[in-house]
Amino acid sequence: MSPVSYEHADLNLWLGSLLSVYVAEKRLGVIVGPEFTSRLRGGKSRRVPDLLFVAESRRELIRPMHLDGPPDLVIEIVATDSQSRDYREKFLEYESAGVREYWIVDPFSKHVEAYTRGENGEFTAIAEVEAKIASTVLPGFYLRNEWLWSNPRPTIRSLLA
Repeated sequence: MSPVSYEHADLNLWLGSLLSVYVAEKRLGVIVGPEFTSRLRGGKSRRVPDLLFVAESRRELIRPMHLDGPPDLVIEIVATDSQSRDYREKFLEYESAGVREYWIVDPFSKHVEAYTRGENGEFTAIAEVEAKIASTVLPGFYLRNEWLWSNPRPTIRSLLA
């Protein structure tokens, strides 16, 4: 894997911090990333998402070196060499593996796409409403696209207040 850019690393740390504090405060489960492997589809496939969320009710799937099953939420931050993988390959793989929600954060287009698992098992887009993208997996959690691209980004404390 190629090294990531400063923007990618900084965005991953900021987003991971925001999610970690939110999930811990609400006692929803755990946020892990970016170097933790998820074994998908019975261990036949492995991915290392930038960030992943495992619900408290599924915490027993966390092993010392990997997650034994699909995460409840996956966030991938697009890198120069991962554009087609994030939008196509990983999308289809996460969908077929049973990931409940998949977010693609794209620093190149300064855009976020979020998908939730529909009743038919396929991902459907989460619509942006009032400039917010609201998670269906993390109750009450939402992002505003502009937060990710502002300089400086809002502080974690100000967003959680």
